[in-house]
Amino acid sequence: MGLERMCAVVFPTIFRKFVAPNINLLIVFASIFASGFLIVPTTITLIWPTSNVRWSCGRKAAYGADFGLIDYSFNVIGFTAAFVFNIVALVSSMKVQQSGRNMAKLKCYTAIAFLSTLLISIPNLLSFINVFIGVSNILLTPAPILACANGAVQFVVYLTFNPEFLQRFFQIITFNRVKNIVKVKPPPNFTQVPSTSTRVPSTASKILACANGAVQFLV
Repeated sequence: MGLERMCAVVFPTIFRKFVAPNINLLIVFASIFASGFLIVPTTITLIWPTSNVRWSCGRKAAYGADFGLIDYSFNVIGFTAAFVFNIVALVSSMKVQQSGRNMAKLKCYTAIAFLSTLLISIPNLLSFINVFIGVSNILLTPAPILACANGAVQFVVYLTFNPEFLQRFFQIITFNRVKNIVKVKPPPNFTQVPSTSTRVPSTASKILACANGAVQFLV
């Protein structure tokens, strides 16, 4: 999604021409790609089960060093790249005129990408290093806790920066009794270009114009 936002802001023509028409295809591709990270470890567990594995064991211990290395690399590169793409989109949008609604969404997504980088990418980077060089358990143990904290903090970020999410949240918890908890600001008024069309004067306007001309002639 970070790459999609960056393309929409920095390369709008390319986005409308190539990305927007194929958005359903991209969703299917992303779903298949994400399903692979569920199917592969499940298959490894069923075919080559590892004994003496507890719930607190990491992915490397549960599924092997090869899969753990791929998973750690994907998390580090994916979340970091998403944060960079969101930063580029946010900075580029500040250079052009954007509505407050769009800016609020970009700030929300950038904050979430930053938190994901801080709470997921960095712990996974330590796990990646641990594959080759031993890292203290004091640094590795908090990784699952930080991942859970990331999911909890994202909910607060959405409530803070996304008025539509906040509105929908209150509608759900109040069974649609509260409908206008958030006032959405209208889009900014743009200066309208004066119309160049010729307006046909009415009969009364013609009479007033003639009378004005006659008065000026007498004066």
